[in-house]
Amino acid sequence: MLLLYMAVILVGIVMVVFSGDIAADDPSSDAGEVAVIGVVYAVLGLGMSALFAVGFFWRKGNGAWIYQIILIVLGMTSCCTWPATIPLLIYWVKDRDRIIQS
Repeated sequence: MLLLYMAVILVGIVMVVFSGDIAADDPSSDAGEVAVIGVVYAVLGLGMSALFAVGFFWRKGNGAWIYQIILIVLGMTSCCTWPATIPLLIYWVKDRDRIIQS
């Protein structure tokens, strides 16, 4: 998920930089709209990648387990990530004691 949201940041930056070219291909939009959408993508991608980066480095304790299960549930909001998040959720709930101890 961290890599996915880093890609969203990259897409947002590309949209801002090439907003004129993107708007030229679509007559129903202008460069300002494309640039604003690109900024929104970059900001949301930055925020979400920061959340997932914290979960990547915070490994031990009951608080870490709760934080990471919340991240798994956030990952389940997109059906594209279900093949990864459903088995991870099952593993995370089943092996709770072993994960918290390690």
